[in-house]
Amino acid sequence: MKMIEVLIDTKGGISMETKGFAGEACREATRELERSLGLVTRDQQTPEMFLASTQSQHQSLESAG
Repeated sequence: MKMIEVLIDTKGGISMETKGFAGEACREATRELERSLGLVTRDQQTPEMFLASTQSQHQSLESAG
């Protein structure tokens, strides 16, 4: 199952994590969310990124507001 989880902390910080995407599909799936939510300040790739069938990625964004 493909999933994008968006978390907003009490200070307005935003993070996204994708699961179930292969290759660059996670970046394509989150591209519009990133543009809408703000500047990517960190892009952390997890071990799942290197698996052929699944990619997991965690991103922190700075609010555009």
